[in-house]
Amino acid sequence: MTNLLIVDDSKVVHSFVKDCLKDKNCKIGHAYNGEEALKILTTEGVFDIVLLDWEMPIMNGLETMAAIAKSNLDTPVVMVTTKNKHTDIKQMLNEGVREYIMKPFTKEILIEKIEDVLGKPFEVLS
Repeated sequence: MTNLLIVDDSKVVHSFVKDCLKDKNCKIGHAYNGEEALKILTTEGVFDIVLLDWEMPIMNGLETMAAIAKSNLDTPVVMVTTKNKHTDIKQMLNEGVREYIMKPFTKEILIEKIEDVLGKPFEVLS
C-alpha cells in the first residue's frame, strides 16, 4: 500500500487526486496548508510521498519545503502547482522537490510522476 499526503488548500484538488487513485492500493491523507502538513508528517506516521501545492494560506509550499528539510523528513515531495516559470521550477528542485506537476494535470500525468518518484508502479486493488 502507498501512503500519500495531499497538501493543497483546494478541496477540488483533493477530490480529483482521490478520484484518480481510487483503483490503486493507496491510503490518502489530507492537509490544507503547510502547517497542517507538518503536524501530520511528524505525528501520524510515515508517508511514501507528499503532493504539495505552492500557493496556500498559513504556510506556503516553499516554507513547507524548508520546514520539511529542517525536520529531517525523508518523504519525497512532488510539487503540484500553477507556478510554471523556469525560475520557480528550478527554485523548488533546489529546495529538494523530487518532481514538478503543473496544474491543470491529468490522471495519467499524476500517476506517471508518482510512480517515477516511488520507483515502482502502484498496486491495483482487486
